[in-house]
Amino acid sequence: MKRTLSLLVLLAALTAQAQERRWHFEMDLRYQHMVGYNYKYEVPSMHYDEATETYVEDGVTTYRGHQTIFDEGYPQKYGGNALVLMETYDINRRLTAGLGLEWARYNQLDASGLNIVASLRYRPWTLHAHDYWYTELGIGMLNLGWGTSVKLSARRRLDFKVGYDLQRTYSDAIISWKDWKTMHCLQASIGVVF
Repeated sequence: MKRTLSLLVLLAALTAQAQERRWHFEMDLRYQHMVGYNYKYEVPSMHYDEATETYVEDGVTTYRGHQTIFDEGYPQKYGGNALVLMETYDINRRLTAGLGLEWARYNQLDASGLNIVASLRYRPWTLHAHDYWYTELGIGMLNLGWGTSVKLSARRRLDFKVGYDLQRTYSDAIISWKDWKTMHCLQASIGVVF
């Protein structure tokens, strides 16, 4: 992971010096508010065997459920922040591809992590060349949304994005206890592009 971060820093330095403006380095700060989540737990069913004086596993019990912002008792603190560092390349006037790192932290569900992210942006309008649709894909993560850029100078711009974020996590918190969570979030971000 340190090599990947070092490579992104090196590419950012090269981007700042590049004569041809096809390569860009981008830093985004995001706020994500969870609008719902699904969960599934698998817990071993056990009983105590008096003959052997041990616990014996009978099978697995599965618990499933979901919760949305419309449910009573839904905590308002479900949300989080993410920092994204990405190197992007303008393939042509309408299409941009990128690769980067995302560090996300969710407040309530104790879910955080570093993720490698691939990005694709499409500008469908020629009159509004700064507006684009985007998708980002990582391990257990999918973002879809719309963004716009505001030019600050010849080599810098400010990006604003709104979208949908889907996160899927899995953990083995306790021996033989499996935990899956699927989180649905609305996302807003602001970023600087060099």
